[in-house]
Amino acid sequence: MFSETTDVTLSHPRSRTSSEENLIQHPTLPPQARGLVAKLHASIVQAAGRTFAWPRTLWSARFLGRFVRSPTTPHTASPLPIRPLNRISPKIRNFCELARKQGYNWAWADMSCINKESSAELSEGINSMFRYYALADVCYVYLADVPPSDARKRLLWSKWYTRGWTLQELLAPRLVVFLDQNWTVMGTKTDFAQELSKDTGIPESVLRFEQDIYEISIAARMSWASNRSTTRVEDEAYCLMGIFGVNMPTLYGEGRNAFYRLQEEIMRTST
Repeated sequence: MFSETTDVTLSHPRSRTSSEENLIQHPTLPPQARGLVAKLHASIVQAAGRTFAWPRTLWSARFLGRFVRSPTTPHTASPLPIRPLNRISPKIRNFCELARKQGYNWAWADMSCINKESSAELSEGINSMFRYYALADVCYVYLADVPPSDARKRLLWSKWYTRGWTLQELLAPRLVVFLDQNWTVMGTKTDFAQELSKDTGIPESVLRFEQDIYEISIAARMSWASNRSTTRVEDEAYCLMGIFGVNMPTLYGEGRNAFYRLQEEIMRTST
């Protein structure tokens, strides 16, 4: 999946600030973290005057802080493991390892890469999610409820096909790869286009990227979501914004009014 990045331009090199120097030389900072801080500063200086992509979720100050020993911990204590994949859930770890084996350096997952504690970032992420999927080289769909035996027959029995948010995961990316509960590749969206079309009502031409989704009528696109559900009532509307090419602020707590606003935006942008 696509990794969200922010373009940052530095106009000129700078030297270390006193706070950065104090952090690097701090006696409680393990050697691994001290080297990381120094390399991080060096990479910023080397990039001065150029635009580079900065991953928002890779090395944050909060993550870096986990390397620092507690003042009550003896100085001779071993530092915490520094391999990032050791600190995430098995599902995300397997996803990252699969992407790395396929030659990808960056991976994006909505459950990890959107800060839900920030209403502004949450709204931005939801409004941009369809575009993220569309820009991705590949979207991996892990079906935890599909056993390896008779996987093709059980594909359409998965709960994944009943969730509102997964509709855009099926529609937006050009390449969708389905995996069973053992992380074994079952096939792609194109491989299953005929079965998917029969079960979801989505034309094969749309699934195969032979027809643009926005050429399909509004009523037909709305029908694709008719048998899907979301945990939050507002998400019934929010999960469809990209499918109809509209943007609007997310206001959790507004209830059914979210769907009324979605309909208004669709009518406004389609005329």
